[in-house]
Amino acid sequence: MNPLTRLIALMQDPRTPKLPRFLVIAAMIYTLSPIDIIPEAIVTPLLGYLDDLMLLWLSTRWLFKSNTNVTVEPVEPTPPRPPASLPPPRQ
Repeated sequence: MNPLTRLIALMQDPRTPKLPRFLVIAAMIYTLSPIDIIPEAIVTPLLGYLDDLMLLWLSTRWLFKSNTNVTVEPVEPTPPRPPASLPPPRQ
C-alpha cells in the first residue's frame, strides 16, 4: 500500500491511538511554521530543513509502528447497479 494512502487511512481510523496522530499533526504544523529550532537563515538550508523533515519522519514512523493491531484494507469497488427504470435481467 502507498505510504501516503496508509497515512491518511490511519489518521482517519478511530482505532489509531490519539498521541501518534496528534504528533503527526504537530510535526506537519512545525514543518510549515516559520519558527524553527535550527533556523534556515543561520545554518545552511539543508540542515535547517533536515530537522523539520526528521520530526515529520519520526512522527509518521511512530504512527505506522503503533498500529500493528490495526489493519488497513483496501476498499473494493462495488459493481455498478442497473438504472431503476430497466426491468430486472432474466435468468
